[in-house]
Amino acid sequence: MNILRASWDDENVLGPDELRVLIARLKKSVESGEMQQWWPVDAPFATGIKISDIDENSSWPADYIEWYFISSKDNRHYKLTAETYHGAGGHWTRII
Repeated sequence: MNILRASWDDENVLGPDELRVLIARLKKSVESGEMQQWWPVDAPFATGIKISDIDENSSWPADYIEWYFISSKDNRHYKLTAETYHGAGGHWTRII
C-alpha cells in the first residue's frame, strides 16, 4: 500500500503498521478540512468513535473498524474497514 501518496486511491491495508499510518493521515486530513468523517444511516457496523479522538499510541478503539469519509474537494465518499483483533489489515475503498 502506498498510503503516503497524495491520492486517495483504493488500497489494501496490510496489517497494523499500515493502518496506524493511514489513520494518522486521515486524522490530518480531517483536521485540515480535506476530509469529513460521516456515519451513514445504513451502516450498522460503523465505528461510532471520531477519528480525531484516536490516539495513535494507544490500543485500537474496537476489534473491527469501519469508518466513512467524504472528500471536501470532490465529494467522493470512502470507507475504511480493518480487522484489528488479529491484525489482519483491511481496505480503503471509494464507495461513491
